[in-house]
Amino acid sequence: MQIYKKNIQKLIIILCLKNQRGKFSQEKLKIQRLDNTKIIEVSYRDSDSKKIKFVLDKLAAAYTEYGQNDQKTNTDEGLDFIEEQISKNQQKIKELRKESQQLQQEYLFINPELKSQEIAAESNQIQSQKLENKILLDQQRSLHAILQSQLGINPEEALIASALSQAARYQSLLNQLQEVETTIALESARFKEKAPQIQALYQQRKKLLPLLNQEAEKVIGRDIEEVSKKALAFQDSVRLELIHKMILAANQIEVLEVRSKVLDEAEAKLNEYIEKMPEVVGRYQEIKQELENSNNILKDLLEKQQQLQIEVVFEKVQPWELIAPPELLKTQNGQLVTISPNMILNLALGGVTGLVLGILLAKLGEGFQQDVFQTPKEVKKSIGLPLLGIIPIHEQRNWMNDELKENNSSSLVLYPSAFQEAFRTLNANIRLLNIENPIHSFVISSATPGDGKSTVAGHLARAAAAMGQRVLLIDADLRCPQIHNMMGLSNQQGLSSIIADGVPIETAIQRSPVDENLFVLTSGPVPPDPTKILSSPQMHQLIQDAATTFDLVICDTAPLLGRADASLLSACTNGLMLVVGLGKTEREALSLALDDLSMAGVPMLGIVGNGDRADSYYQRYYDYEYIQPR
Repeated sequence: MQIYKKNIQKLIIILCLKNQRGKFSQEKLKIQRLDNTKIIEVSYRDSDSKKIKFVLDKLAAAYTEYGQNDQKTNTDEGLDFIEEQISKNQQKIKELRKESQQLQQEYLFINPELKSQEIAAESNQIQSQKLENKILLDQQRSLHAILQSQLGINPEEALIASALSQAARYQSLLNQLQEVETTIALESARFKEKAPQIQALYQQRKKLLPLLNQEAEKVIGRDIEEVSKKALAFQDSVRLELIHKMILAANQIEVLEVRSKVLDEAEAKLNEYIEKMPEVVGRYQEIKQELENSNNILKDLLEKQQQLQIEVVFEKVQPWELIAPPELLKTQNGQLVTISPNMILNLALGGVTGLVLGILLAKLGEGFQQDVFQTPKEVKKSIGLPLLGIIPIHEQRNWMNDELKENNSSSLVLYPSAFQEAFRTLNANIRLLNIENPIHSFVISSATPGDGKSTVAGHLARAAAAMGQRVLLIDADLRCPQIHNMMGLSNQQGLSSIIADGVPIETAIQRSPVDENLFVLTSGPVPPDPTKILSSPQMHQLIQDAATTFDLVICDTAPLLGRADASLLSACTNGLMLVVGLGKTEREALSLALDDLSMAGVPMLGIVGNGDRADSYYQRYYDYEYIQPR
């Protein structure tokens, strides 16, 4: 009806712009829709018959022209919108792939699982190398300490002794000096110290000592006075071998200490890498999931773009049709019918007011171009899902809280009406869907707003409670919540408060003031990002805990088209029940919603036809039983 009023208003504006003869009065123009048909009835009242004819002719021409142009414009706008979304999605995919490649290059992995295995193997290898290096280092240190104790020299003295032992001239001078010393010792037994023979030996020794010291300084590169006499002394072959082993041990100790330091640094870097990896892998998985979702969306957009392009090329746009041309109302004698200020005559003639109505068959925008489901039979025939219940239209449209204000007891406890009994039948059908594995929780949603999903959720919860089940009704429609208004409850805290603020669930759940077994968890304050709330692990845990505490958990969610709310919640329940508004739900909208549910793998329990206007047998029965006097 909104599309109808919008298009009519546009037509009036067009007529005002195109009118070039006299003043056009909108008060004299009457445009109405004939019942539930697509026929528009137009009349105009004025004292000037020519002006009447002119206005109706202009309106008919403008109406027909607008119908053609508007359909073309809507198709073009649809294509422009889809192309814009395709461009945005392609850019998003490009950015996600770039981020993914940067992560792989920075942290040197292709597959996170394989990289985790490599890191674990590398960590074990470093630990093994550190243990082996420690054992070798302890062995070399022990050997070095033993050799140092046996030789009585420190490592520096050992190096000097080793260097001198390999200097040929030094060893030659040292041997000569040793021979002179030996000769002096032998001759001292035969001669006195001042004897010429002893003095000659002293002179020979005196000449050898400076030469020996000079050669030592040349070999070790240091002043001989700074060197220990132990290093300059004569070393036999056994001591030289021990000195060489001591030097090798010292060198090996230095190598192993350097290796130990390198292994410690490698281990520290690896540990730092390991600490970052969970965050990196988590982000990589998020990017991968976002890429998959974006690719699926892009695929759907490209398919819809192709469909629209085919429609533009091959489908012929059906223009709005003019059923009857505008004409003035005349009597049988051919006289114009005059509408006077007589109120009785005005009421008798109704909206015609002296004019024959110009009747236009208009396919008003896309709202009227789409067929809607009128009867439960059409729904069952078109959709391959169980028809769980048929809810008759309920003329009294007061919220439940209005009932509570008038009467503190639930009407469901008394004799049920056909409307209320329909929900009891629906509840019984749900319980019989799977007797071996009873249904403890499910989601209720609809393709578009206005199909009555919240009404069905509220009345079904009350019916189940009246039938003895302990029921929790959750308002998970965090975009436009209605349950608190229906039940007359406060909404200061609820589902969003539990997930976002950590409010205890026992505090947030409210008990129905009239239904003994009915408990309600309202939505709470509307959050900035409902999807984040509904997809959180806390939300899934809440549903699972509630299903074990209550006999039945019913979740009312936002409409399906354009939102993932119902799909997210259905994953942690027994399935989804779809409400179809009879005379409201468009076939194409429902088809798109079912395609989305199928793609998401949502388990479907069945459908409910809401707002049946037919005079059904069960309604006749209850009208007789509970309304007719006995």
